[in-house]
Amino acid sequence: MKDYNFLLDRDKAEEFLNQHSAEIFGNEAKIKINELKRSNTYNPEAFNILYDLQVGKSQLHMRASTSQVFSKEHDYNVMLYLREHGFSEGDFTIPSALAFLREENLLFYENLRGERLSDFLAKGYLEIESEIKGCAALAKKFHLVEKPTFGLFDSALFFRNFRFNEVNAKFPQAQDLGKIVQEIMCNLPQANQTFCHGDFNPNNILLDNGKISLIDFGLTTIFHKEVDLASFLTHLRLMLGRESDHFANLKDAFLKEYGAFDEKILQMLMILIDIRLLEISIIFQDAHYDSDFLYNSLQSDLGKLNNGS
Repeated sequence: MKDYNFLLDRDKAEEFLNQHSAEIFGNEAKIKINELKRSNTYNPEAFNILYDLQVGKSQLHMRASTSQVFSKEHDYNVMLYLREHGFSEGDFTIPSALAFLREENLLFYENLRGERLSDFLAKGYLEIESEIKGCAALAKKFHLVEKPTFGLFDSALFFRNFRFNEVNAKFPQAQDLGKIVQEIMCNLPQANQTFCHGDFNPNNILLDNGKISLIDFGLTTIFHKEVDLASFLTHLRLMLGRESDHFANLKDAFLKEYGAFDEKILQMLMILIDIRLLEISIIFQDAHYDSDFLYNSLQSDLGKLNNGS
């Protein structure tokens, strides 16, 4: 397992960036790190570090991203592709990829201005219907992008390798979640799959004076577009917590703005993501997810599916 902690040491990281300046910045300008900060993540195997740099005579805010599990070349290819297909300017953008160093599995990209939608919610900002509608329009634009020909994340891995024993230890009254996952996966149709972000949620959406940016492309895949809608809504509900009436209104606004989708597929995928978030809440306590709230949300979604509503 590679040790990426050198990226958090200013002197060592600065030395590394100078050694690879031509690959990353296109020239051999002198690199100086003014400041660095690791972004919070519940996964200790992932690194995402923000650097405030002096590149020659220019200032640059850059992020370095790597993983002990996944290749970041996937993210790099997706970012290049999206920038070429309508996400380089306008109201909906993504970061510009600078370089991918294959040997180190390091992705470098420009940091975008803006505040995460999740941070808005954490501060208690609830009057965000226009922002929620903007997120729906962003999802729709993403889903209209032509499917790329290069390899993407395998969507079959989305809902595998659950640690049900740990979930059942906390919630012994839970149904057979393994059987529920298997039944839903068997009932999902194979047709009508499209280009999907795969992790479309308020943590990966930046707001900046009416502009909306999308980040984190590690799970970008070909799957049902409803997976992005389900991810956004389950995360939004969790972040709103007990504001159930407000969530209902924002959910309606989001889906109305998005347009046509398959309600049953959405319901099934919300249940699968409920289970995944419930698992995360128990295993990764640093995520600060309310497991009791998630368990109740799962029961509610299962009830709606079973009642056909």
